[in-house]
Amino acid sequence: MIIKQKNALSNTPNKLTQIYGKKIKNLTNKDNITLVQSAVLNNVNKLNYKLPNKPYIKVIRCEFADINKLKMMKKDGTLMDSRKIISRNVMNFRNILRNNEFRPDVFTPTLVNEDYEIISGKHKYQAHLAEDKTHIPVIVIEFLPYQGKKADSWRLIWQSVENSKKERFYTCEDRTDEQIIQTTVTQIKLNYLKHNYEDINKSLIDQEIPSVDRAKYITAINDLLSTNSNTKIMLSYTTDRMHKFIEKNTSADVISTKKDIQKDSDDTINFTFNFKPQVSKDLDNACIFNIINAKIKYPESKIKIYFAIDSCNKEKIISFRNQKLKLIPDSVVKMKKFLENFKPEDIEMIPLPQLPNEVKKYE
Repeated sequence: MIIKQKNALSNTPNKLTQIYGKKIKNLTNKDNITLVQSAVLNNVNKLNYKLPNKPYIKVIRCEFADINKLKMMKKDGTLMDSRKIISRNVMNFRNILRNNEFRPDVFTPTLVNEDYEIISGKHKYQAHLAEDKTHIPVIVIEFLPYQGKKADSWRLIWQSVENSKKERFYTCEDRTDEQIIQTTVTQIKLNYLKHNYEDINKSLIDQEIPSVDRAKYITAINDLLSTNSNTKIMLSYTTDRMHKFIEKNTSADVISTKKDIQKDSDDTINFTFNFKPQVSKDLDNACIFNIINAKIKYPESKIKIYFAIDSCNKEKIISFRNQKLKLIPDSVVKMKKFLENFKPEDIEMIPLPQLPNEVKKYE
């Protein structure tokens, strides 16, 4: 892993093309000026850097900064950005630098505070050090209090979202589930948030986690923070958690799937379903077809459906649970009515032309 520190400042390059080539916009070497001089002469973003576009970030200035100014450690001796340095990402940026393809107008440069402590972009920083660059594009920023949260709380959020798939202009490495979870856990431990559903859910919204994915994170965060079972946060289930609960708390030994329907020791067929809290018939239909196929294979067996609602919102859990409890009776009534009136000759399947000889007939 590369953790390199620079010594005294070496000679500053005289021409732009000696540093990054001719691909950087809005900068020319017509007057034989350096990027350092250009950064001094221009104000906030005439360097045309790719800026972090977030309402909780104030851009103070863009610089082509002396690399010796930058620090990875805060004054208190802790890391401003505690995420791991990934060697292959440093090497990727080194190759970009070697090929004169580093684009601070495309890659958001390294972000620092007024003390030049690195907030994000340390892979770019390490690559510049490894390539013996004397200067590096940086954006000096300040986090702002926003939506009732402290400024430093938004630093944690930024360090999560800048590595999300959605932030492709910013990211070098996709963030992990662990990073998402730890962002919220750290906010709670620092008393930026309360340990309740509303604050945890809002943190995940700030981290731009889609609503359909939040339940698993809320439960994982709550698991890390809860010291007893008296939590008021609703529980969601992963497949593994569901199976462990069933194994520990029920008599079921065998869980069947769509492709593998088996009887338990008591001749019962057991299925599990984790329904999304949204209007969708996909899992409903899958559940019904599993039951039909199970009854065809084992007509005398009883069937048990162990299910949960993939949410930590109490109202949604209750509402969708009640819907699913009616799913089978309502579906049976509909199917019975359908079969009573069903005549095969009333339904015709008509394939549209796709094969070359079929399509030719309609030309």
